[in-house]
Amino acid sequence: MDESKAVGKRIEALRRKKGLTQENLAEKVGLSMKHIGEIERGRVNPTLASLAGISKALGISLVDLFDFEHERLTAAQIRVELGKMIKGAKEEECRVFYRILKAVVE
Repeated sequence: MDESKAVGKRIEALRRKKGLTQENLAEKVGLSMKHIGEIERGRVNPTLASLAGISKALGISLVDLFDFEHERLTAAQIRVELGKMIKGAKEEECRVFYRILKAVVE
C-alpha cells in the first residue's frame, strides 16, 4: 500500500471512530466533501495545511495521522511485537499493559 492510501485509510478510520461523516469533516476543515473522499481513497495528495486541518478537526496531532504501522501488521506479527514489549517491560509497566488489554477485551 502506498503512503497516500495508508494516510487516507488512517483518516477514514479516525473520522469514523469520531462518528463523523465525510461531510462533517469537510465542514470542520473547510474542504469539499468530494476532496475528503479523494483524500481517504488515496487519490490525491493533501497539502500540509489540509492535513493540519484534518488532524485538528479529529482532535489528534499531525504526527498521529501518520501512525498507521500497526495497520500493516498481521495478527501474528502484532502478537510478536506485544510479546517483545512485555518481555522488556518493568513490573509496573506490565501491570499497565494488563489493565489496558483487559479493559479493551472486556
